[in-house]
Amino acid sequence: MLGLASFSSDVKILEITRDKSGSVVIQKLMALLGHKSSVLNLSIAADGSRAVSSSKDGTWKMWKMDIEFKGVANPECLLTATHPEKGQYFDLVRLSPGCSRIVAVTNKSRTVYLYTAEGQLVHTILSAHTDLVTSVGWVEENL
Repeated sequence: MLGLASFSSDVKILEITRDKSGSVVIQKLMALLGHKSSVLNLSIAADGSRAVSSSKDGTWKMWKMDIEFKGVANPECLLTATHPEKGQYFDLVRLSPGCSRIVAVTNKSRTVYLYTAEGQLVHTILSAHTDLVTSVGWVEENL
């Protein structure tokens, strides 16, 4: 599964397989629909069960990716969280390995927000870095 976010308000989810001859086959599997502005970032769980996306609309959304009827139905949006600062948006979002936490980054203020999978903001790190945060990674879930 491959997710592609762009300046549009949707995310394309593709499936990459091989046919009987061994040739690579790429087809659209589903779409994440619901943001009202450009999608800036996407994180898909390693098991493919969940995804989070962030948008210039000032939200991040959690998606239920393990759906039946792939190619016919689109994933359900489980949760929408709005940026705590009016007029701001999340540049980066990442799911923790067990999908129980979401980290969201706003580069304008260099602020990192830690959320539960239910959308509750549990911690804020102000001025988390002296420069723009370009990537976030989780090693293990120990919170």
